[in-house]
Amino acid sequence: MDHACDLAEEAVFCGEAPIACLLYDADGHVVARGWNQRRSTGDITRHAEMVALAASAQPGYPTPGGLTLVSTLEPCVMCWGACLELKVSHVVFGLEAPPNGGSTRVHDPGRTLKVTGPVRRGRARGLFVDWVKNHPDHAGAGFVRDLLHATADR
Repeated sequence: MDHACDLAEEAVFCGEAPIACLLYDADGHVVARGWNQRRSTGDITRHAEMVALAASAQPGYPTPGGLTLVSTLEPCVMCWGACLELKVSHVVFGLEAPPNGGSTRVHDPGRTLKVTGPVRRGRARGLFVDWVKNHPDHAGAGFVRDLLHATADR
């Protein structure tokens, strides 16, 4: 998780929210990494997880099994679905998302993904606290304020 948080700090330096993830293979090697690119690209689907998952999907190569996705924020429904499609076996997140935006909204009766989190929650949440203080007028600041409010008592 510390590596994902370090990457999230790079995202902030690039003008994005502190959402980043790393994708590891079964041997623990980094396969891909990504951070939110919504602001820089104008593409609302450029979540950190989608960036990393897309980078790992190489045409003509089979998707490796046993992938672990480590993200500073609990994946949204879109990213969760992409994890299922790419056969990610384990998702680790730092800060839980609000009930209306996280993977808890997804009904996965077979629970095909192992989920671990929150992990290093204080550090992950601190990234968002610092970010919203420094970017109060950013288009995503409302979501981050809602996120911080929803996670304040946990």
